[in-house]
Amino acid sequence: MFDQTILDKGYNATFRKNTYLYTCDDETTTLYYIISGSVKLVRLKTHDSSREIVLSMLGPGNTFGETSYVSSCPRTETAITTSDTKVLTFTQKDDALPKDIIITLLSTRLNNTLNQVHLLLAGGVYHRLVQFLTDSQDENGYIKERMTHAMISGFIGSSREMVTLMLKELIQGGYISMDKKYYRILKKLPEEY
Repeated sequence: MFDQTILDKGYNATFRKNTYLYTCDDETTTLYYIISGSVKLVRLKTHDSSREIVLSMLGPGNTFGETSYVSSCPRTETAITTSDTKVLTFTQKDDALPKDIIITLLSTRLNNTLNQVHLLLAGGVYHRLVQFLTDSQDENGYIKERMTHAMISGFIGSSREMVTLMLKELIQGGYISMDKKYYRILKKLPEEY
């Protein structure tokens, strides 16, 4: 989607792990393209700002910040690096991104959001966990990010205790393993819990 002529128009920026790139309600309009590293998009619970709901985990080749880039509306999430991260940034005033790419980015973001809403409404906690693990694995079955039970629970909308219980049972059943603090899917996860 981003060919070299477009990438050449971006500005390089490097951020350390746990850097807040922007927070909810910021009035910034920068769009980010991840070259290396990882970023999580979260909503902080208003009554407890230390608890977060993970909306998305992003890695190389992913973009974020599209909505504010296009609409100039305040941010609806907080973006935090989860490792040392290198990005390209694009601003509205540079007008570097063609309209067809912007439409594709927004369509992709909308489709991902609709899939998450469908999982929350139609699937139980176990189904959301299976979908999360399946979507997060690489070609060797490893979950791309080192994930704590609290991070997974925030992403799938469950308690940490429930995630711990389900992961323990999947490990005991030989479906997943824990290898160097990374989960790995060993075989197709059961349809039902």
